[in-house]
Amino acid sequence: MQKVLIYLLIKNDFNWDKTFNDLKNRISIDTNKINEIIKRIDFEYISIISPNYPKYLTKVYKPPFELFYLGNYNLLNKKRISILGHINDNNLPYIKLLINNEYVLCFDYLLMNKNDIKVLIKNNIPSIIYFCDPAKTKEFGELLNDNICLISEYCVKPKKAEESYFNRLFFGYKEALMIIDKNIELNEFQISHINNNKINVMSLFKNNKSIKNINPIIINELETLKLVFIYKNY
Repeated sequence: MQKVLIYLLIKNDFNWDKTFNDLKNRISIDTNKINEIIKRIDFEYISIISPNYPKYLTKVYKPPFELFYLGNYNLLNKKRISILGHINDNNLPYIKLLINNEYVLCFDYLLMNKNDIKVLIKNNIPSIIYFCDPAKTKEFGELLNDNICLISEYCVKPKKAEESYFNRLFFGYKEALMIIDKNIELNEFQISHINNNKINVMSLFKNNKSIKNINPIIINELETLKLVFIYKNY
């Protein structure tokens, strides 16, 4: 079944509705075509029907039928906190404090730069990095280690991704989001998702551009870090 899902996803350019309808209508599939496609996939993969599929992702809007990943998949089952902003000397101590409290940091690759990745590798920071274009995972090469999981709902870049899918994995659970960069600006979809799902949002800066739109729980640096360590819902 897992291979059938992958075949249908690629056949439908990862369109969720078309894939769902194909499954519902039980269309006939050539087994040889399935095997040909599977041979070309350079990722590990896990389907929504697997017991190891993250439960929190089953609750998001149109949950991905398949997750494609490289690296340590077990990181997805640990305490997670999404990070928005670039890592620098000023916020690195707070990042390390999160790590010392056994949090795994989640990043959106589109919002990262090369220095962010270097810092993650250098400091052995447990991280989950979400990709829209899976080809970008090749940039890690030999840098990939047990402290990193690269994950996407695509095994090849779709010709046309629905806008509502953007950041779906990154914002896919009602846990915590920490803004570590005062210049971060959230787009309309991100703000809507945060507010509609009542995601706990914190910021290290009182003058962050997005704060007025998302009503963060706390904006004091020390109180932020105290607060994040008492969450009970992970």
